[in-house]
Amino acid sequence: MIDTRVWLDLPKDPRAEALLNALEELVDSKEVVLILPTIISEEFSRNRSRIIQEGGKRLSSGFKNVKEVVSRFSPQSKKKNILNQLNDLDAKIPHFAEEAADVIHKIESLFEKATIISNA
Repeated sequence: MIDTRVWLDLPKDPRAEALLNALEELVDSKEVVLILPTIISEEFSRNRSRIIQEGGKRLSSGFKNVKEVVSRFSPQSKKKNILNQLNDLDAKIPHFAEEAADVIHKIESLFEKATIISNA
């Protein structure tokens, strides 16, 4: 049994896909059985869109802050190159949101293989 908070934090973790692949293999080989209270599935479903949206916003905000620091404190000779690299990464933020959505899909696939128990 895995807590809701852990499931909700996984889409934010770049290592999540590898972890979920390993967990899926264990579940498929029947070495592990996931026990899923319905409340966890319900909470996860309620929060899935917010998690995807927050991931993109958090990254975008972080890039904005880093760009401000670079603009203010980097040596002039390196500033343009650093800002160009940050802008390139910033343009990839929608891709990061897609990765979070892929992780959420993997989690939901694992939920379908879990043993569901009532909240009582």
